[in-house]
Amino acid sequence: MARRKGSPNEHVWRYIPEDIWRERDRLIALGVAKLNRKSRQWQQSLGTADREEAAARERRLRDQWAQEEAAWRRLLAEGPAKLSQQDALEIAAIGAVAFYEKHRAEPLDAPPPPDLARLPITLSDETRAAIAAMSDEEYRAMQEEMEAVGERLIHGSHTDRMREYQAMREGKG
Repeated sequence: MARRKGSPNEHVWRYIPEDIWRERDRLIALGVAKLNRKSRQWQQSLGTADREEAAARERRLRDQWAQEEAAWRRLLAEGPAKLSQQDALEIAAIGAVAFYEKHRAEPLDAPPPPDLARLPITLSDETRAAIAAMSDEEYRAMQEEMEAVGERLIHGSHTDRMREYQAMREGKG
């Protein structure tokens, strides 16, 4: 524990053990983002200038680090845990409940799933022929309209979304 120049707070150094550092790229690929750094050592503020409080915080921090390092070693030795279908369902349910609670007041204003914008679109032969027959001007106008509809569906107000869905149901969208 030491004070850093220019800071009133106590700081602690963290050193990543050599065995973990050697496997850093593998751990990052497995999702350990904390190791995505250039140096295997760094300082961290303990958030207090009081030496007794800093010592207590340092002990808690070192215990936490020891648990992290043990988990990383386990991950290297055993690989990622395999989830049963029940476990995966429970984890998904936890995420769904958190999402619901966050957007409970205005559920239709919740953001769409991130992959929604990348859904594959399959065009019928009839649609392909109609697009091929368009002039450059008609094609650009169609693209602009499609982008505008997409914007309204993804980022529009509740009313905008409902209008677009209604237009699609009626074959106008």
